Amino acid sequence: KMNGHTASFYTLIARDTVDQEFAQNRQRFLAEQGYSYTILDAADAVGAV
Repeated sequence: KMNGHTASFYTLIARDTVDQEFAQNRQRFLAEQGYSYTILDAADAVGAV
């Protein structure tokens, strides 16, 4: 961000759904724009945030 602070964006997606397909497109778009993108499995994410 312009003020030097970072921003985070979180989204929860269920596997094997139409939403998962949209999330893959969003990931591709963010990567093309130079943003980092991390995918966490729910089992691994518990307590990580």
